[in-house]
Amino acid sequence: MEKKFNEYYEFISKQLSPDVVQKIFSGFSKKRPTTFRLNLLKGDSDFLINELKKENINYKKSSYIPNSYFSYNLTEQHALRLDVVKKGYIYLQSFSSMVPAYLMDPHEDEKILDMTAAPGGKTTLMCSLSKNKAKIYANELDKIRYQRLLYNIETSGAKVECINKRGEILYKDYEDFFDKVLLDAPCSAEGRFQIKDEHSISAWSKKLVENSQSLQLKLVVSALRTLKKGGTFVYSTCTLNKKENEEIFQNLAEYFSIEDTDVHPLLNRLPNIQIEKLILNSRKISIYRLLPSEFFEGFTLAKVRKL
Repeated sequence: MEKKFNEYYEFISKQLSPDVVQKIFSGFSKKRPTTFRLNLLKGDSDFLINELKKENINYKKSSYIPNSYFSYNLTEQHALRLDVVKKGYIYLQSFSSMVPAYLMDPHEDEKILDMTAAPGGKTTLMCSLSKNKAKIYANELDKIRYQRLLYNIETSGAKVECINKRGEILYKDYEDFFDKVLLDAPCSAEGRFQIKDEHSISAWSKKLVENSQSLQLKLVVSALRTLKKGGTFVYSTCTLNKKENEEIFQNLAEYFSIEDTDVHPLLNRLPNIQIEKLILNSRKISIYRLLPSEFFEGFTLAKVRKL
C-alpha cells in the first residue's frame, strides 16, 4: 500500500500547504481510541455513568465533545457486546462524526433533514440535543444500511421519521420544506486512512474522488432545494481534499445564493483545525478542516444559510 499512500501524498500536496499535509500524514500514524457518547434520551448523565461503571472498563471523559468518552483498551468488537451498548445507553461514534450534529443546533419543532443518515449517529445525537422535540427526518437509500438506521433509532429511543429514497431527487417530495438540512456526504474517506492499516486506503483512487464529487454536487443541490429560504445547511465529509469540499461550494454558487454563519463555540475547542475562506458571489464561506489526530478522524465541514 506504500504506492497508494505515495499517490495520495502527491494528490493532496497539490491542494493543501506543506504544513497541513505534514499534519495530515502525522495524524494517519496515530492510533485512535474507541470513542462513544452518552445517550441522554435513555436517562440523565448520572444514571448512564452508573450503568457504564458496571461494565468494569477503563475510560476517560473527553475535553472536546460534551458527554463523550474514550478508551484505549476497549475494542469496538468488545464494546458491541456490552449491555450499555445493546440497551442504547451509550452510542459508539467517532468524535469527528459528532461535530455536525452540534453545528446543526437542533431546536424544538424545527423540521430537520439528515439526508444520508445511516447508521444513525448524527440523527440520534440531534434527537438527543433537541430532547426529541425537533421534527427530524432521516433518509437512507441503501436497504441494508436503512435497516441498520432503523435499529439504531429504535435502540436509542429517538423519535424520527425515516425515509428510504434517493437523496438526489428528495426535493421533489420536500421542496422548501425543512428549516435545517444536514448532508454528511458519501466520500472517498481520506480522513480515515491509517498508515498501519492497509485496508483503510485500498479502495481510494482519483477516480473515486471524481465519482464522489459528482454525486455530492447532486445531493447538495437537492438538499438546498428541500431547505426553506433562510434555512441552515451543514455539509460534512470524512475526507480532506478540495474537490469534495471547496469545489462543491464553488459549483453550488451557480445555483444558489448562500452566506456564512456564526462560528459554533464547539469548533473553538477542537484541535488541529485548518480554516479555508472561499469567496462566493462576494460572500465569504468558511470551510473547516479537522486534520486527523490522536482523537479525531479527518473531517471537513461547512455551515451556511440559504438566501
